[in-house]
Amino acid sequence: MTALHSVSSRLLLFLAIAGTIAVYRAGLFGGFLFDDHQNIVENAALQSVDGSVFQWIVAALSSNSGMLMRPISMLSFAVNYYISGLDPLSFKATNLAIHVATGLAIYALGIQLIPRLLRQVAAPATTRAIALVAASIWMLHPLHVSNVLYVVQRMNQLSTLFALLGLLCYSVGRWQTLRTGSGLATSLCGLTAFGILSLFSKENGALTFAYALVIECLCFGFSASTQGQQRILKLFFIFTLAVPGAAAAISLAVAPDWLLGGYSVREFTLYERLLTQPRILAHYLLWIAVPLPSWMGIYHDDIATSTGLFSPPATALALAGLAGVATLVWRLRHRSPGLAFGAAWFLVGHAMESTILPLELVFEHRNYLPSAGLLIGATAAIWGFTERIPNARLAGCCVAIVALAAGTATRAHSWGEPYRLAMTMAAHHPESARSLYDAGRAIYSRRTTYDDPERATEQATQLFQHAMRINQHYVHPAVSNVLINYKTDEAPADVVTDLARRLRESPMLHATSVLLLINGITDGRTLVSPEGVRAIFEAAMDNDTTTTAMRAMLLSAYGRYHYLVLRDIQNAVALTMAAAEQDPRSPIAQLNLAKLAIELNEIGIATAAVKRASELDTASVHRDEIRRILERVGAE
Repeated sequence: MTALHSVSSRLLLFLAIAGTIAVYRAGLFGGFLFDDHQNIVENAALQSVDGSVFQWIVAALSSNSGMLMRPISMLSFAVNYYISGLDPLSFKATNLAIHVATGLAIYALGIQLIPRLLRQVAAPATTRAIALVAASIWMLHPLHVSNVLYVVQRMNQLSTLFALLGLLCYSVGRWQTLRTGSGLATSLCGLTAFGILSLFSKENGALTFAYALVIECLCFGFSASTQGQQRILKLFFIFTLAVPGAAAAISLAVAPDWLLGGYSVREFTLYERLLTQPRILAHYLLWIAVPLPSWMGIYHDDIATSTGLFSPPATALALAGLAGVATLVWRLRHRSPGLAFGAAWFLVGHAMESTILPLELVFEHRNYLPSAGLLIGATAAIWGFTERIPNARLAGCCVAIVALAAGTATRAHSWGEPYRLAMTMAAHHPESARSLYDAGRAIYSRRTTYDDPERATEQATQLFQHAMRINQHYVHPAVSNVLINYKTDEAPADVVTDLARRLRESPMLHATSVLLLINGITDGRTLVSPEGVRAIFEAAMDNDTTTTAMRAMLLSAYGRYHYLVLRDIQNAVALTMAAAEQDPRSPIAQLNLAKLAIELNEIGIATAAVKRASELDTASVHRDEIRRILERVGAE
């Protein structure tokens, strides 16, 4: 018995969990980041939870992410807020707990699958040892840092955890079916129940049934006690995979715009995405095998899009490699089932987010679940290959786990402070426009700590302008460049013209930065000529991706500018009323109209608008502001 077998598996599992908590500890004290603000910090519905069932339901349905609104994930955020408020430590600690629970699920699933992935019969202690190594590598892998410390990625975490629990139910039930002839119903019901929870945490939970098919094909081979059970298994996968797949294919053939329309807000086409993804998958595999922290980051917009088979040349090589991996799965399914299983699991795991859907090209968090089965299969295969050198195998496992822990600790340390994270990302990805923009913002936000604050402004400006040169459509650095550099002198015409061009041509314009700029100009924090403000407003309104809600917000902001800066009451009223008409279901537009009406002493209009806002605010998100305005109207 090897040294690894001789130590209690429970003790080693405890040490792996303790090590995971230890390496992540430094990162728990960072703040909210990026999409955390939209989904949590600025989510009024989430923060309106008062214990009533209705408010819990409203919070659960408060996300605009995904087709299904991800209610399970949003409900978990609401619970965090209800218990500890907007304390990022509480949210991140919950993520870490989910990560550890997911690692335990991988360990349990590995124990079920590894006996079917080894070429020879293995003792239970061997199975536990292999499962422990795979789970430990997964828990301590640096690639998963963003899943744990980027709070909003709990959506991905919960989807992964529920999927694994469903697959664990399936595997346990399939073993029971083979041994006793019973358990198939429990297997399929458990898989379905947890699959639904996974799906309502994040949409890629739909792949739970595809993972189950990989397990069935490569571990159980549709073996059963009776032909009736075999038919049930096949019918189950027909109804959960083939039927939905056929329905999606027919929908795409009949109405392709639902897919192709999504590419109107991307800087690449469907063809370019399909060419690029094999290269991205190669990057993912490299990051899993050689997880250098310097290769990782939140943004990977420095990876070029493939525009042809040989542009860049690695495109054709990656396509050939992908075909080779698919062939390998088939050829090795009997000789090395572990490798075949790991490769098949990985490819299935990327079938949704790395194929035809108009999503961003690269995100590390997409490997959270795909890497789990890959590591189970690869660890089982390597264990078999190194059967004759157990001491070297043990040493290799120890070195790998220590190296992974060190890499994760390094990344977690960066994540523990927003400024440190931004500067690390920019250093590791100097050609990433997004990373440079975040670094510029981080430097400018700390300018008061500099001996020479102007030096901080210069450094931030250099980073913003570098980001603007890299991406000619990137709006955020152009807006920030205006905001920080033209507080006392009016922004030059060429600067405003470039900004307006970016606003008009941006493939996916968000209103936040434009509103920040217009409000900054209105409040006197930034100087832009009236002609420049008009050009900025019109460019944003001309962008085809500007949504109805965004147009209403822009109209309101521009109306406020007319009222407070230009003192043009007629146009201020017209713009504010146009905002309410543009988005008649928005309580915010009605509240803006009410506030302007109060300023103009039009109490009747104000009263009607605030009452309309109250009717529209079915979730009571704006109840405090509505109450304040009603009090003002009554006082008037």
